[in-house]
Amino acid sequence: MAFFAARQPILDLEKRIFGYELLFRSGAENVFPDVDPEKATSNMIEGLQLDLGLDKMVAGSLAFINFTEKSILQALPNLLPKKQVVIEILEDVSPSKSVYVQLKKLAIEGYILALDDFVHDAAWEPFYKICQIIKVDCKAITTLELEKIGELKLRHPHIKLLAEKVESYDEFLLYKSKGFELFQGYFFSKPEMFK
Repeated sequence: MAFFAARQPILDLEKRIFGYELLFRSGAENVFPDVDPEKATSNMIEGLQLDLGLDKMVAGSLAFINFTEKSILQALPNLLPKKQVVIEILEDVSPSKSVYVQLKKLAIEGYILALDDFVHDAAWEPFYKICQIIKVDCKAITTLELEKIGELKLRHPHIKLLAEKVESYDEFLLYKSKGFELFQGYFFSKPEMFK
């Protein structure tokens, strides 16, 4: 049985490869399948370990992989090498004490943590100290939310801001001017399929 995945590059300010977001696919069609996110995460980990391997998928760069609350609490990120993986904490993960404890362990072990599709909420405040990247959906953010993220960045200068769904040069310049350091979207590249 074949394993399918897609990767989309994440670039820095100079448009150099910083890493790739790895996206689960259930077949040769390059769209996210209608599957449970838990299954997508576990299948991605299994496929990387048994079939493709991280080195083939990311060529020495970082691999951004989505993790659900359940997969974080089950310590699934520990199955992957910390020097190659960015743990993307999905937007529907609750900022609970148990999630914080598990993520703090991962941070102490040397994993890079990223909050995905971020919308500022005071409940996430303790997490900012242990997260290194905040991913912001350019298509879903308001001007006010963008200002709040700018304030958050001033309080936590160690955090890199990643603009995702960048689809034009003007959007790239806008988010660059707002202090974003990493970029992802169709302006740079559509996801590339792997089998």
